[in-house]
Amino acid sequence: MDLKQISTIDKARQVNFDTSIYGSFAEIGAGQEVTRFFFQAGGASKTIAKTMSAYDMTFSDAIYGKEKSGRYVCESRLIKMLDKEYSLLEERLGSMRGKETRFFSFANTVAAKSSERGINEGHGWIGIRFQLRPQGPVNDIVVHVKVKDARNILQQETLGVVGTNLIYAAYNHNKNPYDFILSLMDNLDRRRVDINFIRFSGKDFEKFDNHVLNLFLVQSNFTDVVTFDSAGHIIEPGDLFYGKHVVILRGRFRPITKVHMDIIESGLDHAIKTHKNFNKKNVLVIAELTLNNLLTSEKLDMSDFLSRVETLSAMGIPVMISNFAQFYQLKVYFNQIKHNDLQILMGANILKDVFNEKYYDQLQGGLLEGLGDIFKSNCRILVYPFKDKDKMISAHSYTPPENLEFIYKHLLANNMIQDVHAKDKKCLDINTQEILGEIKRKDKSWENKVPDPVLNIIKKKKLFGYT
Repeated sequence: MDLKQISTIDKARQVNFDTSIYGSFAEIGAGQEVTRFFFQAGGASKTIAKTMSAYDMTFSDAIYGKEKSGRYVCESRLIKMLDKEYSLLEERLGSMRGKETRFFSFANTVAAKSSERGINEGHGWIGIRFQLRPQGPVNDIVVHVKVKDARNILQQETLGVVGTNLIYAAYNHNKNPYDFILSLMDNLDRRRVDINFIRFSGKDFEKFDNHVLNLFLVQSNFTDVVTFDSAGHIIEPGDLFYGKHVVILRGRFRPITKVHMDIIESGLDHAIKTHKNFNKKNVLVIAELTLNNLLTSEKLDMSDFLSRVETLSAMGIPVMISNFAQFYQLKVYFNQIKHNDLQILMGANILKDVFNEKYYDQLQGGLLEGLGDIFKSNCRILVYPFKDKDKMISAHSYTPPENLEFIYKHLLANNMIQDVHAKDKKCLDINTQEILGEIKRKDKSWENKVPDPVLNIIKKKKLFGYT
């Protein structure tokens, strides 16, 4: 839906002159950029009970306590800020004006982009705790943003705009979550900011599905990636990947099968045995779904998406949803976030896509540029065997196009592409493309092709058309 955009100053002014709204602002790490818009708009005394910025880390720790992780720009820090500031608001003003006031506390914690400090991309957590009705239930809305502006002054403006949009939307777009999300990018675009996490919580938002709404961020091109942890909960991608080596398997997972599990287990064992820095504690195995694989006739099939995430979570596998059509785009993304080495798992049948020149037409350097993006920074492709009728295809038996033969041999010889041996060779006979059809036509042969937890959850919740 196209929403009529209102200027940032006008949004702040409308909030300021709504006498039922009153609250506090706490901003740490990048100054008081949101508060500035509300002061500039006029009438701030009608809205602002308190504003503060604990810029010094020692002061911040004294007010909100230390984080176990030692990080200051994290979700747990933001929640502590909201807890502290909202409790003070109720304690000091609840009895005086609680009957006619909708209280709120806004907070953010931000690290600005700075090459001098080794921060390649600015990012921050922004949130609001608020009431929609006087003495009504308290709700939270939390978002994570990545700020792209090169100049500090522009980063400050971007943060101020996003924060003002969030406060305005909390009171004016709270009925429709899709309108709410779209309004967060008012007066901005992807050249300036990504929004890659959102969570609604509280009694007024019980019907909002945060899984679907985070997918909507990718669908709306507000971000390239959203992620879910091993329990299926929404998690900001940087938090999921922080300090981890990553082994990633792209697939459709409709549903996850025994062969998928063998690819993961075989690939993980291979990665740990052949990489001196890898161990089970510092390696994250994740399943990736591209947005193209979640579309049916150009319309997002939400139930199908939720079924895939649910079955992957049943096996304790984190999920990454991306809009990357090609593998080189995946690697470029990981180069921009804090992680260690990346290993890409795939079946041997996928190699034909990696070495198909048409998929690199949009790059100035064509296939060579794309392969350069994939294999730089210690990335390797780990190839699981694929049984094509009676023929077994592996990394070493795969035949690339004739004009790419020498490039492929170079990658093999330098261990950039490696064979992974199947731990359970019985899995090689499973055709993952057939299982969805078998489920829908009540052919019970699919039941032996999926892990028991997946079988149970499909039957219990009637997923993928099971009846």
